[in-house]
Amino acid sequence: MMSEAKKLTWSDYFDLAPAILSINPDIDVHTIDDDELALLVRTIPNFDDENFLPQNDELLKRLRWLLIDQAGDDHDDVSLTILSEIYDPYPQTNKGDG
Repeated sequence: MMSEAKKLTWSDYFDLAPAILSINPDIDVHTIDDDELALLVRTIPNFDDENFLPQNDELLKRLRWLLIDQAGDDHDDVSLTILSEIYDPYPQTNKGDG
């Protein structure tokens, strides 16, 4: 019988970011791709289940931003770009013709 896949909550990411950096201190948080990032999550105890679902793009962007923040980098252009992709202050709206 297969076990259920784990789904991470937003609060899990606040625990994951420092744990990933402590286990993998040499990762380049600015250039790591989504597949590598999802694999890094599986290096953390309690998140290493073989049935772990790869995270969706939005959650991976959030984790990447938290990693940049936890790494102690200034909020440079890269992190601001990631942040703006996550929290769009000007969402597109459909306005009628009238």
